[in-house]
Amino acid sequence: MLGAMPPDASRPPGARRAAVVANPTKHDDVAMLRDTVRWAMSEHGWDEPLWYETTAADPGTGQAAQAVREGAGLVLACGGDGTVTRCAEALRGTGIPLGILPLGTGNLLARNLGLPLDLDAALVTALTGSNRRLDAGSANGHTFVVMAGLGFALPFSYCLSPPSAVTVVSDAMNATRASLRRARTASSETRAVTTSMASSAATSVAPAANASAATAPAAPWPTRTSA
Repeated sequence: MLGAMPPDASRPPGARRAAVVANPTKHDDVAMLRDTVRWAMSEHGWDEPLWYETTAADPGTGQAAQAVREGAGLVLACGGDGTVTRCAEALRGTGIPLGILPLGTGNLLARNLGLPLDLDAALVTALTGSNRRLDAGSANGHTFVVMAGLGFALPFSYCLSPPSAVTVVSDAMNATRASLRRARTASSETRAVTTSMASSAATSVAPAANASAATAPAAPWPTRTSA
């Protein structure tokens, strides 16, 4: 859980309505997903859930905040680690538990917490489990609960905002290709300078312009768990 409640606290009395923040790109049939969640809620004594879907403009923070304003006693992040992190950002300090329905590629937070990766099992855990505190960090004004990266990883993080996973992979590959092209260009220019130095009988020093060209430019640069 993200908030001020103590570890293993029981669910607050009357908090029987949950909200779901779902990333629609992570499931082939969103209508079926919604029916599955509604059935599980009914089976475990929860009311009809509030339902929100993420967008490219708002990948989860606004939806989770809206769920809090509408009185949800539990918010389920249904998607990948990006959706989970955005929901956690909105719930931090509210005392509202965060359940995880892992539908992403890595599902790093769910794996590290030992949460079920199967949707049905994850729903049971989220709706019947105990509340546990989870540490949350902050970097550049954003909350993170999985990891934070810097340095070489930074250019790839710029690719994480597009809504399509295909676009993300494509952009990441393009960034990698650009870096490799710069490295190959620098290597070729260095070899050209070396060859010129070896073949020239007049001088043993490469021209300053070539020497500078041989240097490549620097790249700009609380969860619900089982009882």
